[in-house]
Amino acid sequence: SQDGCTTTTLDCTLDDGQAKMVFSAENSCPKPATENQIEELTQMLEEHAKTNHCSCGSRTGTTTTPAPTRNTNIDGIFITGGSAGRGPASGVVTSEVFIPETGKTCSLPNADLPDDRSSHTMDTLGNTPVVCGGKIGTLTSCLHFTPTSASGVWTYYATTLEAREIHSSWVSSAGLVLLGGWHSVSTEMVPSGGGNFSLEGNARSACAIADKDSTIITGGEYTMKVVARYNLQGHVENLPEMTQGRKEHGCGSYHSGGTMVLVVAGGVDDDYNPLSSTEQLTMGGTAWTTAKSLPRALMSMATVSMNNQIYILGGGDDDYKDRAEVLAFDGKDWKEVGQLQKTRRGHAATKIVTTDINCD
Repeated sequence: SQDGCTTTTLDCTLDDGQAKMVFSAENSCPKPATENQIEELTQMLEEHAKTNHCSCGSRTGTTTTPAPTRNTNIDGIFITGGSAGRGPASGVVTSEVFIPETGKTCSLPNADLPDDRSSHTMDTLGNTPVVCGGKIGTLTSCLHFTPTSASGVWTYYATTLEAREIHSSWVSSAGLVLLGGWHSVSTEMVPSGGGNFSLEGNARSACAIADKDSTIITGGEYTMKVVARYNLQGHVENLPEMTQGRKEHGCGSYHSGGTMVLVVAGGVDDDYNPLSSTEQLTMGGTAWTTAKSLPRALMSMATVSMNNQIYILGGGDDDYKDRAEVLAFDGKDWKEVGQLQKTRRGHAATKIVTTDINCD
């Protein structure tokens, strides 16, 4: 204690192989320890327990340090569907997971979609992947994958009010919002069907970037250079236009010095020429600037922003050949960080957190 009357020792002992902390106190003053002294010692011990580990070694006096607790959560990117090759039988029903930390990819035993699905969206709601829309046969269908584990399966989630294909999506504070597409300039929330507002233009084949409780829609077939922000009430503002108009492109965001930076890459131009260019816009800036180009022209790829990087997965190249590379952009350069198990274009991807899918 502070007055020197009471001294304490904290020993570590072995009891049946288990490390235990033993506290002892000795009063060296004529008067017994007061309640204040006991309270003081208790607080000291609590603080010590928070900042120190009790560890015991062999009976010869050597010590060992306990192994740190490992976080069992695994960040992954879940990839579904798409097309491979050309022709009516080109649809892909398989799903796979890419683990950015290790660069490994694996398939799941029960994760095949129940039908061909491409030009759809996929988002994570409360760590549950949800796919919506797609080409003929899945235009109004939404499925969810539960549980988010190696044993997960696809089941019915919702039926949309309107057909959705090559549309965009946004996970808002109120739920999942589907935006535009081939057949519509409207929006809808699933599964409730509420939250409808109209887009300023037909933004099919656009790419959306979430920004807190709003979404920023970039490009699109009839809005090639337009960058527009929407919230749950509708159109908020237009941001500076992109230098290169594009559709079927990838997009995402990262932060630099605490400021959000928007990124668009690849896609095709008005004449359907595949693009490799990359542009970025620092929020609050007045113009897009050129960034490092993709290693090749790509279109109809899937993109995911996570760990302050933007991942592009698969896509079709300028020879209209489907690709399997996984590329990552850190604000300076694109690097190949992995390979999908299957070449894909027109597919969808989303971030997941799991405990048993590590692709080892």
